[in-house]
Formats: sequence, structure tokens, C-alpha cells
Amino acid sequence: MKAGTLILAAAGVAIISIVAIRAIHDRQPKPGFQRSAGSTSLAVSRVQQPRAVAITPERAISGSASNAEIRNPSTNSSAAWPAEELQDPFARIALSFVGVDPEAEDYWFAAINDLSLPANERQDLIEDLNEEGLSDPQHPTIDDLPLIFNRLALIETIGPDAADDVNAEAFNEAYNDLLNLAELAMGGGQPVR
Repeated sequence: MKAGTLILAAAGVAIISIVAIRAIHDRQPKPGFQRSAGSTSLAVSRVQQPRAVAITPERAISGSASNAEIRNPSTNSSAAWPAEELQDPFARIALSFVGVDPEAEDYWFAAINDLSLPANERQDLIEDLNEEGLSDPQHPTIDDLPLIFNRLALIETIGPDAADDVNAEAFNEAYNDLLNLAELAMGGGQPVR
């Protein structure tokens, strides 16, 4: 009886996920974000996800985060980046928690809109939304869907108000990559290279 209930629950989650990804994909306007005047807030509706201990920039700065957490904010992350090459290494830490931790997300948002940061650093902070914080960016699972959906919703909200063309192009790439990851997590999509 319990096994049957679990199977039905899993099937229900899969169906809801498929409907949600189709709704996100079919929503207008499609990516092709253009710069526009005005500002935006990060008040984005979020899919609920179990919350891990977040390494916010404040924890990293205050020293309450361990060196291991700072070097590898996602326990399964394969990304390695030398902090000395980045003008804002804490934005890279915050990136792992975009879509989960509002404080880290606010820090990340300020960084991507800081035009004094090099364009390639801002670009990486946006484009790597499809890698950082996921259990395995090459093989996402159904457990990654809440984070992926949160990031898609965030891009739909802030992408049209990109600070410059570099950010707009990065939002396009991240959005398309996240859509593919969502499809992969549900058994479709294109293999990640």
C-alpha cells in the first residue's frame, strides 16, 4: 500500500513538473531580452525547496562559513574558481544560492548590475546559473527542478531590464540552458556538453 502511494506521488510530481515546464516554456515574451529603462525588484514567486545551510556573503565575510564551504559552496559542485582572479569573489559564492536564499540572491543581483565589474565576470555570474548550486549540472534530477524553476522565473522577471547587452545575452543563454536542464531532469532535453 505504501509503495503504491509513493509511486502515485512520484507520478503526480512528474506530471506537475511537465505541465510547469511547458507553461514556463510557452510563456510570452520569449527570451530575446532587450535593455529597457527602469528598475526591477527581486520579488519573484518561488517554488518551495528544502533549504540547505546557505553560505551567504555575510557568513563568508564574518568567518562563520568554513573554508571548505567557501571553496565549494555546493557539496557536489565541480566548479573551481580562483578567488584572486575575481573582483567580487563573494558574488560567485552567492551565485550558488540564487533561487534559494534571498540574501545571497540580492548580493548576486547587485553584482551583475555593477558595471564596474568586468563584463566577463558579470556574464559568468549569469550564465553559470545553469551550473552552480545544482546537484550535477550534467545530469540534473527531479530534485533540481525547484531550483531550476526558481531561476527561470527570476530570469523572466529581471532579464528584460538587463543592465547592458552583455547581461541581456547572458540571460538568454542561461534561460535556454535552464529550460534544457529542466527537460533533462524530466527525461527529455539535449545532453549537456
